[in-house]
Amino acid sequence: MQVSWHQLQQLQSILHQTQTKRFAGKRKTPKYSSLSKAFTDSQITQFFRVIDDDKFRLIFSYQAQLGLRIGEAVRVNIKDINFETREITLKTEKAKVIDTLLLPNQLFKDTLAFIAKHEADIQKALYYIFFRSPEKSRRNVPFVEPNYVRNRFRYYVIKAGLDQTYDTSEESVAGRQARSLYRLTMHSQGITP
Repeated sequence: MQVSWHQLQQLQSILHQTQTKRFAGKRKTPKYSSLSKAFTDSQITQFFRVIDDDKFRLIFSYQAQLGLRIGEAVRVNIKDINFETREITLKTEKAKVIDTLLLPNQLFKDTLAFIAKHEADIQKALYYIFFRSPEKSRRNVPFVEPNYVRNRFRYYVIKAGLDQTYDTSEESVAGRQARSLYRLTMHSQGITP
């Protein structure tokens, strides 16, 4: 098939117009520009310094050091950990794939110490490391509930003096008040303590 130079130019023009229309508006400037929502080294140290509960210290360490989402962290089970290779295997929440991660040395030691200290509670909770306290759950799950962990996170952020808001939400539901938007959230923990 032979195509003239003029036909190629027309085709290129059509493709360019189509692509421009299709992706128009996709490169909007972010609403809050370059606001950093990550912990600094000193903030993560300050945050971990105020945590007085070994369960939450370990959960937040799993999130900070392995980048786990809260739903992945609370569902860590002893059966997911290979104690010989220090690897943990879990199903990711977002991609829904099986992933294997190497536990850093200190996190592995902290996990072993936590398991030894709370062996009976973990066994009762079907070997979920982050067992729930029966009085603190409305649902019948053996592990601590993600919303409870989110509330504890907010509590420790406030206790550490790191509570900062940068704006309020634009609620679209009639009668609902705007929520505060916090700079540090559960997704901000991507720094090793």
